[in-house]
Amino acid sequence: MMRSELMSTPGKLRVGYVPEHFSSPLLQLAAKDPSIELVSCGSGTGQLITAIRNNEIDIAIALTEALITGIAKKSADYKIIGTYVTSPLNWAVAVGKESKYEKLEDLKGEKIGISRIGSGSQVMASYMALREGWVDSEGKVEKIEFEVLDTFKNLRDGVNDGRAAAFMWEHFTTKPYLNELRFIDHVLTPWSSWLIVTSPEHYASSTVKAFLANLSASIHAFDAPAARESSSKEFIKGHFGYPEEDVVAWLEGVTYPKVGVEVVKKSTIEETLKTLEAAGVLEKPAAGWKIDDFVESILDTLTNTTCPEVNTATADDSAFLSDWNAHRIGWVVAGVCAGLTTIIASYNIWRHAKNYRKPLEQRQVIRILMMPIVFAVISFFGYRYYREFISFALIRDTYEAITTAAFLCLMLSILSDCPIEQRELLAEKEKRKLVAPFCCWQFRPSKPYFIWMVKWSVLQFVIVKPLGAVAGVITEAFGVYCETSNSLAFANIYVVLADSISVVVALYGLVLLYVLLKAELKH
Repeated sequence: MMRSELMSTPGKLRVGYVPEHFSSPLLQLAAKDPSIELVSCGSGTGQLITAIRNNEIDIAIALTEALITGIAKKSADYKIIGTYVTSPLNWAVAVGKESKYEKLEDLKGEKIGISRIGSGSQVMASYMALREGWVDSEGKVEKIEFEVLDTFKNLRDGVNDGRAAAFMWEHFTTKPYLNELRFIDHVLTPWSSWLIVTSPEHYASSTVKAFLANLSASIHAFDAPAARESSSKEFIKGHFGYPEEDVVAWLEGVTYPKVGVEVVKKSTIEETLKTLEAAGVLEKPAAGWKIDDFVESILDTLTNTTCPEVNTATADDSAFLSDWNAHRIGWVVAGVCAGLTTIIASYNIWRHAKNYRKPLEQRQVIRILMMPIVFAVISFFGYRYYREFISFALIRDTYEAITTAAFLCLMLSILSDCPIEQRELLAEKEKRKLVAPFCCWQFRPSKPYFIWMVKWSVLQFVIVKPLGAVAGVITEAFGVYCETSNSLAFANIYVVLADSISVVVALYGLVLLYVLLKAELKH
């Protein structure tokens, strides 16, 4: 059920939301769950905070920066109980169609339109000032003059009739109105963009717990790869009237919680508070901030056991191919290096192929020479599509395992192309010490099992390495990999541990065989 007015229906859970495309999983859930009453708040987070303060809604899904500011300033009595969207929000800086403003620096000292005091549009304007270096002699962000215009329509009208120089709103929501507006820049939030809050009387509510579980299920259904290509895309097009290219572009950039919405990241709260302090939005109390004042973990989800995300708000991917920034320059450098590597390695491969007189040895050499090409290409695409790098790493790690096995095969084939002759050569070897760090122990190369153990010390890596990469891809898809953390709560530490043991065993086997046969290999 959906209601645009702030009224209460007995027995229903009143969920306040902003009627934008981000709300799609919530809208789909409400269409199936009659216990949910949606309350649309088109003016944004400021209106939602007012509604929860006036007991007109039970739950609000709103912007991170404004909700955290509201708690810090005690604008209303509520706490965060979940994360709704994990990707940053792309705020467009909009000006009037015929206005004189062409770039962000033109807005310094000008009046900025906002929907309400404490809204995301106000908080982000202060963050924009911080980012652009609009500070006084003491290093504090200069005071911004705001014009409260309430609704989105009033904001659009305000930048055209002179009441405000500019305003900030979500990119895709604003884009349909480019016939009356212009974008002069974009500002990404340096934090995950949407959180879920509720008032104190619902902290221990079983109804709220059930709602969060059901919302997680709805998000997972909406966020499934197949749904993104079909039903989710069609839902946004039909419900919000966006053109397909905009829907596809938005879906490529948005990320929802992979596990459950109940997880709230401690780092999100801390980083947001720190940034808002620097922007002059908040003033840190003498005793410091207490995370418990902001988060109510109603499902006993620990906020400090969540993965500290990287690269989620540091680059605007939509502008990657048009803005000549450091990331794009680095990509060009990576491309040049990858190109040179490919040319040099390919030339050596071509020379071996042209003089293919010792197939057993040269096929292994060619496999080894392919390794820099594979690594260079993977690095090149991984630099650009860094959020998907773990998937590229699956190819890289698989070929690394193949190359390691190729080294073993190359040494054995140089020694002899006949396994029987290989064993006979080893049978002539005397008992000797192991390679460091196990030099206190000795081994007998003449034993039949020696060559078998060396082969399996390497071949196990061919199995373990790709399996570890597959495990990384799967656990990353479920949000429990976390490459940046060594916590036992995430899969990364176990994958790294298994990989480290496997590669040490494989390399030790190769070194042991090389030291044993280096005299024969010279010939």
